[in-house]
Amino acid sequence: MFIDYKMSRKCTEDHKMEGLLNHAAYYAAANQNLNQYPNQNQGACPSPEKYITYGQMNLINDFRTLWRDLVIWMRSYQVSMITGFSNIDAINKRLYHIPEIFKEKLQPFFGVEHAERFAQLLDMYIVKFQILVNAQISGDPQTADAATVDLYRFVEEVADCLARCNPFWSKDQWQYLLNNLPGMSIRENIALLEQEYDKELDIRDRMLKHALILGDYMAQGVMHYIVPCQGK
Repeated sequence: MFIDYKMSRKCTEDHKMEGLLNHAAYYAAANQNLNQYPNQNQGACPSPEKYITYGQMNLINDFRTLWRDLVIWMRSYQVSMITGFSNIDAINKRLYHIPEIFKEKLQPFFGVEHAERFAQLLDMYIVKFQILVNAQISGDPQTADAATVDLYRFVEEVADCLARCNPFWSKDQWQYLLNNLPGMSIRENIALLEQEYDKELDIRDRMLKHALILGDYMAQGVMHYIVPCQGK
């Protein structure tokens, strides 16, 4: 079996993924001042409170869980395809159910159109992710390159979709955070194929931590959106 590892690494390097795996840097980026972005009045909305309600805590947990589940089931797909173990149909059922749950969570705040668009983009991201994994396993660099380009294109479209439905989310911030997912997935797949299991576990831990950052940023934007602004 021929695997073009250099091609996969080059894809990662081309998108400047190196140096972005520091958890503290993620957290600082995810908590930038949201009022700096367009269509907002500086100082118009309240700063985060010293405590949060049960509803807000549930919102944070919901979004953290969804991003974490996405990372977990994507890895399960990788492991299943490489080893031949596990039930791939059951994994796909779980994986493709995640966009639907996202839609259910976002729709009450941003409406059917935005929620469905986000779910569709996430669904297409999963499809391209699986194409990339299969191409790496079979040693098909052309298909892997094309899938990698598509993954980053969908990242940009997802970031744009989220920024359009909520002025308290920044497209640049979403793109910065989401850009880490393809790069880490590529490195994780290479580590699994090369049987570098300690390295793969380290990447998995980083991805799970990053999933929490994505969940926090999503929940933060929703909470700013639904909390009435002061001075009106």
